[in-house]
Amino acid sequence: MFLAADKILLNLNDDNDNNIDIALLKGCITNGYYLEISEDNICMIMNSNATKINAIKKICEFKKVTLEEVIAFGNDDNNLDMLKECGIGIPVSNSNQTVLAFANEVCDSNEMDGVAAWFHEYIL
Repeated sequence: MFLAADKILLNLNDDNDNNIDIALLKGCITNGYYLEISEDNICMIMNSNATKINAIKKICEFKKVTLEEVIAFGNDDNNLDMLKECGIGIPVSNSNQTVLAFANEVCDSNEMDGVAAWFHEYIL
């Protein structure tokens, strides 16, 4: 019996410092899937179509708005596509360095309710 999975999550670091070899793992990923690292220790293996930007595009299509009309907030590498492709992409201040290097604008951290504060200042 074969069980289907929508997403496979792996903890890259365990308490005994047994780290998973990412290069080896990437070599095992077949076409139609991709691997993403989040928070420097969570490995996610997903269907190639299961991305945040694809979900946003579907919502835009349904709501009849363009990507230019969308504001996206994020903090990690798995948010880069939506931060880059949406009309406004804003990382929170506690984002990783890759995300912060991309940013033209940054809101306060998620611990400080940065997204809500940004909305309060610019939208409400």
